[in-house]
Amino acid sequence: MRIGIIADRLGLATGGLETYERGLLQGLIDLDTGHDFEVYCSSRRAVEANLPADHPYRIHPICAKSAWLRFAIGLPLALVKTQLEIVHACFVPPLIVPQRLIVTVHDLFPFVHPHCLPWPIELRLKILLRTALRRSVRIIANSETTKQDIINWFQIDPARVKVIHLGVDKQYHPCGSDGLGPILDRYNLPERYILYVGRIEPRKNIGRLLQAYRWLRVHKKIPHRLVLVGRIEPWGRREIEDFSSFLSQDVFFTGYVPLTLLPYIYRGADAFVFPSLFEGFGLPPLEAMACGTPVVASRIPSICEVVQDAAILVDPHDQEGLAAALLQILEDERLRQELRERGLRRAALFSWKETARKTLQVYEEVAG
Repeated sequence: MRIGIIADRLGLATGGLETYERGLLQGLIDLDTGHDFEVYCSSRRAVEANLPADHPYRIHPICAKSAWLRFAIGLPLALVKTQLEIVHACFVPPLIVPQRLIVTVHDLFPFVHPHCLPWPIELRLKILLRTALRRSVRIIANSETTKQDIINWFQIDPARVKVIHLGVDKQYHPCGSDGLGPILDRYNLPERYILYVGRIEPRKNIGRLLQAYRWLRVHKKIPHRLVLVGRIEPWGRREIEDFSSFLSQDVFFTGYVPLTLLPYIYRGADAFVFPSLFEGFGLPPLEAMACGTPVVASRIPSICEVVQDAAILVDPHDQEGLAAALLQILEDERLRQELRERGLRRAALFSWKETARKTLQVYEEVAG
């Protein structure tokens, strides 16, 4: 069977979307499926940098410098020219896909929280998501939460939607802090810190996190600095500008960090915090737990589904509750150890090979 995979987020520093494509492609290699895969991407170098040198994929780089041209012209033409049984879009597909289409939906954020995105991006994503959901023969949802959102918003037949959780890369493990020193120096980071990983944008609730951290520094005199790893989106700058003067010496923004370096930064943190208002899955808390770092996260359905009892869960609108949970972790050694053990057990249940195995089942069902 010849299967096309649209994995055009690789190499674009897009966080969870890029991680998903990388993990799925690596997981399919581990399965040795016997099928032929054609990978459509923005950059051959970006794909091959994330895969073993002997990977089995045929790579089709398309319109690297223009996402608009890639979706409007490049991808449809490439798909027409190639004889494929099915096409899997790891994010939104182009408007024209001649083959049977499978699409992975990571969340319905543009519909649920549209006010958190600039209107051109919101409109484009809504159009592409609506089209994908209407045309796809199967929909992969990354959580039960996302599946229910799809059913509720679009009255989709539940039989068309398959829940397949994301995985955790093998590089995330609690091997100690060896190698951390050079990375702290590279990003000019402090020795003791609380960590956040993810995009800096309104739905990630960074404003409340900064307020909670300021309270901890002023009233509880914690020695920890706050490190935020991730790209600052243009529409997310306003949320942090109000705190820049007070927190300029205490908060460190690293920008995007390569995936190979992230495990070291996770392991070096005394606590990981993820106060997001909305997620389809919530991969960073799982990666932190796999590294043995205790986690404070939002008590929202998708996060609860993923971490269960392996983290302290708080109302993301409760700034005081967020500060209290962080303080509890920082001051209670027994609690830190308990969360570490729970987190490692929970994270061990998620692997990209399992994600790929279940995705392959969807491919074969559709082709059959």
